[in-house]
Order: sequence, then structure tokens, then C-alpha cells
Amino acid sequence: MIQKDYRAPRYGTEAGFIRLELWETIKTIIEFLGLFVATVYACDLYSYVGEWMIRLIIAAIIATLFAYFFVPGGDREGALADISRNLFLYDVVAIGGYYIISNWANIDGSLLGVSFGLASGTVMGNTVAGYIPVILQMIIIITPISHIFYEIKRIFTYHKRGYGRVTKRERMEQLQRNIVK
Repeated sequence: MIQKDYRAPRYGTEAGFIRLELWETIKTIIEFLGLFVATVYACDLYSYVGEWMIRLIIAAIIATLFAYFFVPGGDREGALADISRNLFLYDVVAIGGYYIISNWANIDGSLLGVSFGLASGTVMGNTVAGYIPVILQMIIIITPISHIFYEIKRIFTYHKRGYGRVTKRERMEQLQRNIVK
């Protein structure tokens, strides 16, 4: 979601940039509406864990809103892009993991191991089927928490605590002075 200047002369008439801004707004609304529907569906697939998912996602969205209002305007679009990207990946992992686990019961571990070229004795008592749900639950719980800490880091970075008591802009200027051409 990159901010574009549709009022620039290259876009021509007043009606032209209004149409472009309207199209960008419609795309953004459709994107977040689709993410909302996918998130509700993902939370509905998991019963008790789904309740935790909802709480953690709401906390992550609140952290993003805090970051949106506490950082300068140049990185606000980045905060919105980060939450939409992270929410999309979260939904893909949650929904995809659910269907992998639900279809995993139909796959015989010894046949799967033999298809990878392993001896049938090595794949007897396959424990991977037990690890996948635990790993998925850890991902489902840890991902929103890590997003919250990422947004806290974003706020601290822009308020002279992230790069050795300088702002991000001052740090970039320091790096530019250090580049030898």
C-alpha cells in the first residue's frame, strides 16, 4: 500500500486522479475485508485455540494502531503493509496447517517414509504426526506476540531509542556520511 500522489500533473485531469484514488481505496477495502474473512474462518477452524487467536490478533492490531499514531508519517504506510502481510501469512499457515493435520490421518507413515526412500523399519512409529499440531499451535500463538514486539521496536526506533539514541533519519544520515565512494 504505497502512497501515491495522484494530484501530480502527469495524471492529467481532476477526474483522472479521483478515479485512481477511488480505485486504490476500493482495493484497500477489499484487501482488508478479505483478510478479515480469512481470519474469522481461521479462528473458527480451531475451537479453544481460536479464542486465543482472536485475543492475540486484536492485541497485534492495537499495537499496530499505536505504532501508526506514534511514528512519523513516512513509515505509517509501512505499518499498514506489515499488518496486512503478517495477517495474510498467519491466515495461510493457520488454514493450511488445519487441512494438513486433518488430512494427515489418511496418510500411512510407513508408506510415506518408503516413498522418500527410507527403510520401512525406520519409519515405524513415526512421531512427526504428533509434532506437526504442536508446531502449528506454537506458530499460531507466537506470531501475533512477535508482531506486537515488532511494533514496539518500531515506536522505540522513531523516538531516539532504537539506533543509539538517534532517530531513524539521523541514523541514515550517519550511514551516508560513513560511505566512502
